[in-house]
Amino acid sequence: MSEQHKIAAVFGTVTIRRASTEEITEHRLRFWPWRTTYALSGRGVEGHVNIDPLFADTKCADLFLPTETVRELVPSRFAVHVGRYGSKQTINGSPVRTDGVLTIDGVETLCTGLELDRGGDAREFTVQRRTGPWTHAEASALVAAKTQHVIRAVIQVHEADEALVGRMDRLYARGAKWRRKGALQDLRQIEELSTTLQQRAERLRSYLAESDAMAHSVDADSDARKA
Repeated sequence: MSEQHKIAAVFGTVTIRRASTEEITEHRLRFWPWRTTYALSGRGVEGHVNIDPLFADTKCADLFLPTETVRELVPSRFAVHVGRYGSKQTINGSPVRTDGVLTIDGVETLCTGLELDRGGDAREFTVQRRTGPWTHAEASALVAAKTQHVIRAVIQVHEADEALVGRMDRLYARGAKWRRKGALQDLRQIEELSTTLQQRAERLRSYLAESDAMAHSVDADSDARKA
């Protein structure tokens, strides 16, 4: 059994346990090997939270150049998956618990596109409640506060295991082949642009050199006539 962590909260103690490989579906392990799943239990808290590494790439816009994507070598954020989207279920009609189904005070919570910086990101984030396969609504303030608290606690437990985080980062970076493909495409575009700019610069240098030579020739002719 994985090591358990008990986190004290104002609403009671929450137990956080990393799910074992045996608890994870083969499909999940095959397509998201870098994902870590935590099982949560406590008063009014039951379910699972999934954590993925995430690159915090930035976009740099320039008025005269294509937008540049500055890519990280090592992920510096976490993507947190909480809640079911759509009607995805197992063949017997029940949800896969380790897919990130988390209930707070009996409410199935939903956090869409949740990304958190590493090192104790304390920003507020939106928490919703799932009302149907394709519908959701705003969660109550109490449910939202509890959800934010337990998710931050899971992040804290996860980030404290540096060996695990490093291993998942390497798996994620190795599997993110689209990043290298995108970088190569960007490089080709910039190299083509660089060639075009160099050719334009050379034409301008040639024009200026010939223009200066012509001006000197005219000046020389003028001086010769005066003499």
